[in-house]
Amino acid sequence: MSPAQQLLQALQDEETVLLERRFDALVEIQRRKDELLSAMEQVDDLATLEQIRAQAGRNERLMSAALTAIRGLKTRFANMGQGQGTVGYARDGSMMGVENENPNRRV
Repeated sequence: MSPAQQLLQALQDEETVLLERRFDALVEIQRRKDELLSAMEQVDDLATLEQIRAQAGRNERLMSAALTAIRGLKTRFANMGQGQGTVGYARDGSMMGVENENPNRRV
């Protein structure tokens, strides 16, 4: 298998890891990708290069979505117990809010 094909496989593995939310495995995959990029001198297979480009784009969008979700969770946890509404996201990606009462407040 050529370095370009191995890089494509590493990118596909990265997509699987992102979808399964196994973020700890990303470090090893990044190491593999770096090594494979260093090993690639010239690639004449334009179809494989296009697949690499497309896969890298998908992974970038998945990583961006994961970071957005993590930031949202961080904000949500920071607001817990402060009587602020909870923010979540609908299936279409639109933001939803639900008003929460402070669970520590006594009536």
